[in-house]
Amino acid sequence: MQQQSLSNLLSGKAPLQRGLENQHRILQFLQQEKFSTRQILQSLLGIKTRGGLWKILSKMEKKNWIKQYSFSSSFTLWGITIDGIKECAFTEGATHDFTAFQPSKISSSTIQHSLDIQAVHVACEQLGIEFQPGRELGSRAEVDKIPDGLVHINGKLLAIEVERTLKSSGRYDAIIYNYLKAIKQQDYVRVVYVMPDAKKLQQVKRSIFNLGHITMHVHGEKQRIKLNPETHLSYFDFVSLNKLPDYLQVKMAQLSAN
Repeated sequence: MQQQSLSNLLSGKAPLQRGLENQHRILQFLQQEKFSTRQILQSLLGIKTRGGLWKILSKMEKKNWIKQYSFSSSFTLWGITIDGIKECAFTEGATHDFTAFQPSKISSSTIQHSLDIQAVHVACEQLGIEFQPGRELGSRAEVDKIPDGLVHINGKLLAIEVERTLKSSGRYDAIIYNYLKAIKQQDYVRVVYVMPDAKKLQQVKRSIFNLGHITMHVHGEKQRIKLNPETHLSYFDFVSLNKLPDYLQVKMAQLSAN
């Protein structure tokens, strides 16, 4: 009887440990992203059933580590609380951003863009690649254009631009110039434009490749130079979200070999 009780105790320990690990993994993710949706968190943990995730989220909510918000008819968000931030401060690999989720800081016009960035973050997590959200760079960024995120592979950086809507040619002019300057300074090895689907990918790519010229700033004066796609844009990649894991695996192999 004693041996059977011990066996039951040991067999129950593994699921408990996995549950705690999943909770802290969500906390680490939310510490960086501040909020997320059920779908993204379920993808982060690789949990197949909705019920399995709800159990984890419910336990975390009871501990006051996270809070659920009905942001709109389209989005129910889970945001990290001050208590969650404090708990996360003691976990391995935690960043030093101690800001809790503030619903007033997000809007319906920007939320989907943020969720697309999180999808990139999850794709990196699943491959064991470090992802750094652009908000962590802030004023510390050494380039004029702060990317939506940075992907760290073998000591090299890929700048991530998540694009849901087309920008003006003037805006792309400034962005491409700043990224070319950063690449020349060896800040990044690639700039990766990530779009929600193949149609948007073609629209963004066409807009950038059709620029024709970019504006340089030399000693305070503007100079127009011809944009050569075969040279200037050879450092830029365009990927749809569903193809991103395959793209990242290829880049891992390439950058690890160099």
